[in-house]
Amino acid sequence: MIFYKKNKSNNNFNIKKWFYKKGKNSSGIIILKYRNIGHKNLYRKIIININNKFIFGKIITIEYDPNRNSYICFINIYYYNCNNIYKKIKNKKKFIIYIYGLKIGNIIKFNNNNIKIGNIILLKNIPLGTIISNIKIIKNFNKKFKILVKSAGCFSKILFKNNNSISIKLPSKKIFQISNKYYANIGQIGNLKFKNKKFLKAGCKCWIGKKSIVRGSAMNPVDHPHGGGKGKSSIGKKKPSTFWGYKKK
Repeated sequence: MIFYKKNKSNNNFNIKKWFYKKGKNSSGIIILKYRNIGHKNLYRKIIININNKFIFGKIITIEYDPNRNSYICFINIYYYNCNNIYKKIKNKKKFIIYIYGLKIGNIIKFNNNNIKIGNIILLKNIPLGTIISNIKIIKNFNKKFKILVKSAGCFSKILFKNNNSISIKLPSKKIFQISNKYYANIGQIGNLKFKNKKFLKAGCKCWIGKKSIVRGSAMNPVDHPHGGGKGKSSIGKKKPSTFWGYKKK
């Protein structure tokens, strides 16, 4: 469920909105097990590219985002004049995914052939062996698109080039062939130590919208086929079964 909340004093309404994870449908039936509402948070809208060579972004802050495992950068948008003097665009601030190695004050260029960490470049202009991420794939040249390689610490590598397509190696070590008319970020996604994060208590997982998993033998017989019995008893069956009563393979 998504709820909008507009604040007149804040000009960032276009890039933030309230977002809740529930795990239930409109009639209140649980469709996803072990899902909780979690803590209330704002969803940040992420941009991938701006189709203008005369526009660039300057990083103001590097922030934590509760909706993804990677960090995000808050940038100001600038543009070049005829005299190559850049000016700030009023009320034009965006969020982008943080690339490892970027710092506050760095400049990110769009549609530029300069191979530099954080820049967003066409795939056909990127040399072989370059590490890339945030690959934007447009479906049937409509507004719908999907993004590859956007999790913390992930990256892909360009292996081969053809006339109209390139082959990249994904984090799953699969080779994927896509068109060379798409855009991608130069560099690796930040927050490399996310896999070492430890949840010290069950409440930490509840805050991010995950319920603790309970054993079937610890439930009542109404709730699970393994439930019931006195003390720490067996499941009472020759073979274990699922939550819905089917036999496990």
